[in-house]
Amino acid sequence: MRVSVLLQILILFGLSACQPDSHVEQPDQSVAPGAAGPALQPEASISSDPYSYANYLEFSVRHMDMKLTVDFDARILTGMATLNVERLAPQATSLVLDTRGLNIQRVSKNESGAKLRDLPWQLGQPDSVLGAPLEIDVSSVGPAGRFAITIHYSTRPEAEALQWLEPSMTAGGESPFLYSLAETIHARSWIPVQDTPAVRMTYSARLQVPPGLTALMSARSLRSDFTTGEFTFAMEQEIPAYLIAIAVGDLEYSAFGPRSGIWAEPSVIEAAAAEFEDTPTMIVRAEELFGPYQWEQYDLLVLPPAFSLGGMEHPRLSFITPTLIAGDKSLVGTVAHELAHSWSGNLVTNASWKHLWLNEGFTTYVEMRLVEALYGEAQQKMEEVIAYQELLFELSELPAAEQSLVPAKILKNPDDAFTGVAYQKGAQFMVFLEQAFGRPAFDSFLKRYFSEFAFRSASTDDFMNFLQTHLVDTMPGRVSQEQLHEWVYEPGMPAGLVRPESHELNRINVSIANWLKGEIELRDVPAADWSTQQWQYLIGQIPADVDHDQLLGLDERFELTDSGNAVIVSNWMGLAIRTQFLPAYRRLEPFLTQVGRSYLIDNIYRALSESTPEDRELAREIYRKASRGYHPIARPAIEALLYPGGED
Repeated sequence: MRVSVLLQILILFGLSACQPDSHVEQPDQSVAPGAAGPALQPEASISSDPYSYANYLEFSVRHMDMKLTVDFDARILTGMATLNVERLAPQATSLVLDTRGLNIQRVSKNESGAKLRDLPWQLGQPDSVLGAPLEIDVSSVGPAGRFAITIHYSTRPEAEALQWLEPSMTAGGESPFLYSLAETIHARSWIPVQDTPAVRMTYSARLQVPPGLTALMSARSLRSDFTTGEFTFAMEQEIPAYLIAIAVGDLEYSAFGPRSGIWAEPSVIEAAAAEFEDTPTMIVRAEELFGPYQWEQYDLLVLPPAFSLGGMEHPRLSFITPTLIAGDKSLVGTVAHELAHSWSGNLVTNASWKHLWLNEGFTTYVEMRLVEALYGEAQQKMEEVIAYQELLFELSELPAAEQSLVPAKILKNPDDAFTGVAYQKGAQFMVFLEQAFGRPAFDSFLKRYFSEFAFRSASTDDFMNFLQTHLVDTMPGRVSQEQLHEWVYEPGMPAGLVRPESHELNRINVSIANWLKGEIELRDVPAADWSTQQWQYLIGQIPADVDHDQLLGLDERFELTDSGNAVIVSNWMGLAIRTQFLPAYRRLEPFLTQVGRSYLIDNIYRALSESTPEDRELAREIYRKASRGYHPIARPAIEALLYPGGED
């Protein structure tokens, strides 16, 4: 998942986006039909993942087959999931799965032929973060190494992983749309599953959707019948539950080449295909650096504007936001990031969310390398400097226990791990190792790491031991144990870090300073061909006490309020609020009601909430109109800003 800017990582995940009290409370399900005995408590699970009830050290789900019907009117999925389970502990008699808000109707064992035999089951007391454990009595199954069970269930309309969009919330405006977002522990809100990155499984699925719509999943398409609305899929490589994904809507496909292409709504497909046409080249360059791409196909899906993230790295099918379509390819770094996850995150997965930096730090580093290879060092350095500055600001806000790559405490919610520490500090650790050992040696090391840990889940200890054996010990004297410990386990940034620099951004510093002092005119600011990152940087350097006439001149010359670049508009709106530049306020409501990407809207809501009472009321008024178009996971962060303490 791409989180490259402070407000996306700080506001959406770091503050209150998924705090326990903000989750939808579930009804009392402690005793369900077929249940026996007391409700299962969270601590009863035999697991080393604090965010999962699943007793995956006793049982491991090896394959899942889903048969689901998509009901847009009721906003639910209905059907069944058949789990092929391997018994790891011969004496274990209860299989525990993760659920949140699922309506479980029946649990049965698959007998010979088509026979099903009901099994006793119960749902434990629900927790606002973890959901409720589903405990299934499999004592009657026998000691067989593998067995299959089928769970009949339906989701709820408010399932956190699913966003149901009315036609008016899509680009085309004529058909409804559904998509899932399961990272970190939200898969359990639409599938009864072992919802932990420590467990990898294959899956297959048959979806029934309204005729005329297209269904996609993070899997290979086997059959597509647009007349009947029946689609079948198979994911033949093992993946963790959070990478299982679904999307249904009015979609068209444009191929980039034999193994990559793009899906989007018809009104968006042409612009999207042009913006992301370099994707095949990205794949080739990534393979040259880090080894073969092992997922056969790499497609992009441009979601409606309501999508709350920049991107999400589902294997074979990365979800991306339409706000990346800038017309100049200046935001394709997000595509590079999601592609990079095909190695770090999807191929080699963090064993638990405590080790998130193994997913996101590695991926951010690989993204940097891909941007440099395709678009040049100057572009890469601009992105790196902006991200590094945001990291330093975020570190000043985070408690020390959350500033190390491996957090010093177990966070209450795994979503809170998505900070700049995992992304940018993790990436800078990779840069440190590259500089210490040299790029050729480090590239060779990473390629070997991705190869040897392929389709496995790894911990920080796994990586550090591999690093010690295959790099540190083979090139002694390059780094010390103290340096490695400081990078991984200590708060803040290491004292000897060499800060990244960008000559392009340094030149902007000079131009903006001279313009603010009145020493040069706007026509002398060389902004005609600036990239998105250069505009981000310039807007960020303008002080709150700037003269409004200067802002008016800047807006009239470069049409920032009416820009078609969503990132520029977001930054410009934030500056307008901080400086009370009211002429730009006319864009607030149209922008906030049309865009759902958290990084682009959270900073605006934050600025309004910290401004005047009138601005706070304006933010609440807009939010009441716009909130239905925001993802369920994204809403609590905004509500915490607008309604501190939960007041109406």
